Amino acid sequence: MEGVELISQSRGELIECSYMGRICITGEDGVIKALGDPSGYAYYRSASKPIQSLPVIMRRLNEKYGLTKKETAILSGSHWAQQQHIETLTSIMEKTGLREEDMIMLPTYPRDPLMMEKVIREGTGKRKIYHNCSGKHLGIMMLQRELGGDVRDYWKRDSIAQHEILAAISALTGTEKDRIMIGVDGCGVPVYAVPLKGIADSYLRLACPDLIKDDELRDAVIRNREAIHSAPYMLDATERASAIIDSDPGFIGKDGALGLYVMGITEKRMGIAVKINDGNGSKAVYVILNILKQLGYTGDIIKRLEKLVPDEIVNDNDFVVGKQEPVFSIL
Repeated sequence: MEGVELISQSRGELIECSYMGRICITGEDGVIKALGDPSGYAYYRSASKPIQSLPVIMRRLNEKYGLTKKETAILSGSHWAQQQHIETLTSIMEKTGLREEDMIMLPTYPRDPLMMEKVIREGTGKRKIYHNCSGKHLGIMMLQRELGGDVRDYWKRDSIAQHEILAAISALTGTEKDRIMIGVDGCGVPVYAVPLKGIADSYLRLACPDLIKDDELRDAVIRNREAIHSAPYMLDATERASAIIDSDPGFIGKDGALGLYVMGITEKRMGIAVKINDGNGSKAVYVILNILKQLGYTGDIIKRLEKLVPDEIVNDNDFVVGKQEPVFSIL
């Protein structure tokens, strides 16, 4: 897997490890900066969720069922099954009549440690809506039913809902459908891979919807972003990367499993995709933080991200024992 060194991590006087990966930054005129091969493919994983939800928004199913902005936002999220997430998902099921048992994934425990402890202590057991992708699944189930398909087939690659999602991925990445690679995601639904440039381009278009030619798709992007920015804590756990980044209406960002982070910046008219070769998600966030710093950003968002992914390496006794630092430049 091709990549360049992006992060150096030391302990004491010794460089203990380095993290390799790729960065692609695009603008409306093409690639602005690439470190590593921008034409190499990468799976979106959960970074596709703000795109997978768009066919639902295009058909105004959120309005049909009276979903709030918070409920609409979680369709694009990777929630941690915090209490606020469970209440939101429960409300969606009550409004739509969708059934938890029709979800393809197996029951699991909440990702949030406090909620997991509560579930275990009370003995209420695992549930499918505790899965971090359950909001996405409810959206696709809603779409599948609306299009006349069997809701229980929503996860199948050849289902009518998945065909609409593939079209949205193609439109926003500028990648022909037959050139999109399709695998199976951790939650059981199709997952898409395109060149890293295409992933960056898709978030450029999410950040700058005026670049989208299709009127219905452009309007859906605008309305979806309004929902996301009104409730960014539906995309992640409180004070995790996407909840932080999407609290700024000038940004749109989402992580994907195994070291992918993607964001768009409206004022800079940029799409940014980062892929860490060894799949370390926190290092992808650290790279994003340092890209923002190199672009001149300061303030609350930067401080919150610094707290999440600090330069200092701390051991189990809360002693500072080393540091990590970026070894790349986008300027």
